[in-house]
Amino acid sequence: MADLRLLNPASDREVVAKLLIRATDYVVLETGLPPDAASVAAFFTDLPPGGRDGDQFRFAILDRAGRVQGLAELARDYPQTGIWYLGLLLLAPPARGRGLGQDALTRLMDWARARGAVDLRLAVLWDNARGRAFWARNGFAPLRVAPPAQIGQRRHVRLVMQRKL
Repeated sequence: MADLRLLNPASDREVVAKLLIRATDYVVLETGLPPDAASVAAFFTDLPPGGRDGDQFRFAILDRAGRVQGLAELARDYPQTGIWYLGLLLLAPPARGRGLGQDALTRLMDWARARGAVDLRLAVLWDNARGRAFWARNGFAPLRVAPPAQIGQRRHVRLVMQRKL
């Protein structure tokens, strides 16, 4: 079973750096570059367009033994009140395919619902077929295909998906 711990940008940079290094495969898929200090900073500072920093919640995903196995990020009331945006749910490769992602997603949805979320949206990279399948299995339906966007050295088409909470 997964547990969540809110991350502090002042004291948890090393936690994020270590997880991004363990999940280099995804970072390279997304950006074309290996994780570095800028990747860590971006995790704590990136906001959706028009988003406010106080509406961002960043989490460590912990396994039963309390070890960090992933990261997650939620934005409150984006793009409108009641709709929350899941900007990231990333697991280290050894933690994938073992139910930890499902557990973390359930906890994130419960956490957001308790704070007023009625819908949850996300954008999955089109090139991430395994990710698209995970979201579909977990009740997320396609909403639209977003125009190509530059992320690091890569240009991506993203599938925006939504699920009622």
